[in-house]
Amino acid sequence: MRAEIQAKVDYLKELFAIDERKARLMVKGKAFYNPVTRRVAEKKYILCNNCAWKAQRIREWIETAENRSSYEPGYDDRIRYYIMFAEITENIIRQHLKFINQVS
Repeated sequence: MRAEIQAKVDYLKELFAIDERKARLMVKGKAFYNPVTRRVAEKKYILCNNCAWKAQRIREWIETAENRSSYEPGYDDRIRYYIMFAEITENIIRQHLKFINQVS
């Protein structure tokens, strides 16, 4: 199991050019990729301030990236991974917004 986790950490370090700590936080679900800022940020920073605006901006980025990859072959084969991680971040924000709306 440790080898599997380390493989994920190593992959994330290479994909996002981040340090070991941030990669481990991503594996644990405590950090996420924000394509708008092109950075991996801890969950507490992703979920602070104007979450609805962040989710919308991330959705726009995803749609632009998907469109670009469909008409521009070879646009960066890794883009599908960036899109996947961006969708995860968007889902986390939207779930947070639902929770906040239910509580208030």
